Amino acid sequence: MNILALYVLVLSQQGFWLGGSDYAITFKRTDAAWPANTESIDIAWQLRLGDEVLASGKLAAKKDESPTVRLAVPEVRVRTELRLTLSVSAGGNALLKDQQKVEVFPRPDRQRLQRSLGGKRICILRRGKPVAGDADERLLAMLKDSGVVYEVVSDDTKLAIRSPEIVVVLASALPGGLWKDSLPELAETGVSVLVLEQRVAAEIAGYPLTPRKTIERIAVTERHPLLEGFSTREIEALLSGPSHQPIAMRLPADAPAQEVVYWAVPGGGPAMPIDCMIAVRTLGKGRIIYNQLPWEDHAADARAVTMLFSTLEWMVTPPEPTLPPSARPPPAATRPVETPNRIEIKR
Repeated sequence: MNILALYVLVLSQQGFWLGGSDYAITFKRTDAAWPANTESIDIAWQLRLGDEVLASGKLAAKKDESPTVRLAVPEVRVRTELRLTLSVSAGGNALLKDQQKVEVFPRPDRQRLQRSLGGKRICILRRGKPVAGDADERLLAMLKDSGVVYEVVSDDTKLAIRSPEIVVVLASALPGGLWKDSLPELAETGVSVLVLEQRVAAEIAGYPLTPRKTIERIAVTERHPLLEGFSTREIEALLSGPSHQPIAMRLPADAPAQEVVYWAVPGGGPAMPIDCMIAVRTLGKGRIIYNQLPWEDHAADARAVTMLFSTLEWMVTPPEPTLPPSARPPPAATRPVETPNRIEIKR
């Protein structure tokens, strides 16, 4: 949104917020000329649910400033659409009123997650030394606060002797070719593996990684458990965000894997490779879930938190075969799964 061409409103996590948390709003100054004889511009904001004001504030923005404010977001029981309204004035004269939608997600059910995991042995693969406050540390802290018991492993050769039942590979933890065979071998023995976004490796378990410059023709597998509560529109918003260029995993032609979020190929068939952001492959008694979605922060982005919890719960379910396209029945018509717009606030 543009405010008199002077500012661009930047919502942390693209306005997908987790109830009961704090989030930032930044009024980013542009290169537009500042109005003559004006020392500051007054900006007032309100976070609203219908006609009810949940939070409000105001600030005076000077010429060379890009002010940031933080909002305490209320807890919600169901996913809720709020409105952030803005009023801009200078010298007492109203200049502009505008609003932007904010999606607030309920906090995942920690007790349900603990029941689902049922004390399973979890190993988390992380490369390099811990850095206080980085995205990996925040993710690990969130899991710990949720009652998830895990062991952090920095060397893939130590995974087998730990006998894990679930393995989570953190973002950019895979360095390259040495991982070509280790992940499938783990899955063959019955381990459920989740691989988060990899940007350093050239491939994941033999599947090459390739940058994508456009989100056109993004498609989803309808009613897949990994996408419960998500719409195609939200996936597109994430992939078109400012964080970084999406890097897809390319499934070879007629690969025995299930594409979940992928680029549809016009007129494609079993003989065509498929670029995926999420894919699942069942091997032996286990499975590998590849999730290349470019989350900025797994502990703060409500979409990432929600998807991570639902993925962990799904990982303990018995894996079903992932058939190659040539062996599948004709697909049903696909359509975006839109999310409901609810308005229920915890009191």
